[in-house]
Amino acid sequence: TQAAWALGAIGDRGEVPALVAALSDADARVREQAAWALGAIGDARAADALRAALRDADKSVREQARWALGVVGVSELK
Repeated sequence: TQAAWALGAIGDRGEVPALVAALSDADARVREQAAWALGAIGDARAADALRAALRDADKSVREQARWALGVVGVSELK
């Protein structure tokens, strides 16, 4: 979880693919931090993966994905 947070804090757009992959991790805390990091980076390439995360079983993941989509500046709907 800390690795995803750190990637978001650094803001390296080159890490977007790794963070998108982390949205599929078995651990909800990792998925939540990945969604936060994608929002912190603010790269619209993550929009589709974040929209998919809105259907995550974990409420915290869904909330972070919703926040991240707002930061990225894309609609929750496609």
